[in-house]
Amino acid sequence: MTIENPNYCIKPNISAVNFSESVAVSFEALSILGLGSSSNKEALTELLTSNYLKLINGQNRPGQPFVQLNLDNDYQLRAMLDKIDATEYNGHIYPRFLNWHKSQWTSSQNDIKRIMKRFGYHDKINTNLGKSTINACLALSDGDGYMKPYLHYSNRPFDKENINPNDDDLTTQQDAFTIEKISYESMNPEFNLTTMDVASYAMITLQKRIKGESMQNSLGTMIISSLGRKMILGGSAVSIVHTGANGRLGLGWSRGNPDDGTGFGISIGRNQ
Repeated sequence: MTIENPNYCIKPNISAVNFSESVAVSFEALSILGLGSSSNKEALTELLTSNYLKLINGQNRPGQPFVQLNLDNDYQLRAMLDKIDATEYNGHIYPRFLNWHKSQWTSSQNDIKRIMKRFGYHDKINTNLGKSTINACLALSDGDGYMKPYLHYSNRPFDKENINPNDDDLTTQQDAFTIEKISYESMNPEFNLTTMDVASYAMITLQKRIKGESMQNSLGTMIISSLGRKMILGGSAVSIVHTGANGRLGLGWSRGNPDDGTGFGISIGRNQ
């Protein structure tokens, strides 16, 4: 059983997933990040192949296979972004990532209060990515907006704070995801449906750089819903990641209003 999406239709120019390429690119990405699991190529290749096949088979819409890293702290995230930026891809070096509001970026909500004190000193903290848990995931295409395939619910406000009382439909992005998650997981108990975080977006960026694919207009602006809202300069904002015309990875914020180019990212993973 698969996710029901009445607005979805497979675009004729979206090709089927290339399993061998996806596995090879994911393995190279993990090697670039220096993860210990990449030292055993045969075992990791077998694991990724098996998990990608199980994730993709039976789904009725295309997706992007990627490796989700469960990072323990903000410093691991910073180390990950630094390594992605420090790598040369087929002779091309990308500009360093942008970080607009440093205090809001973390891979765990529990770390937010500590970042103000320690940010900028992440090189003095344990930034070893080798202990990160690796999960094979599939970033789902929404199917409604071909050039921004991984954004969902972009025509809705992020949460209740941005609802217009005059709107006919008062369902927010958070509401829509909750409904879809319950529906999907009740029909697919082997899998879980989650929103994507900064690490997953960064991994897709890394994999696309390895393949030499353009990031412009392909990922749009993704709201990191797990971070929720944060007050910045007196205003309420939500955290986002995006890529610019030159392929630079940016971290910033959005007011959470409906926007054709801004929305959740959603991925499927297997229950461990």
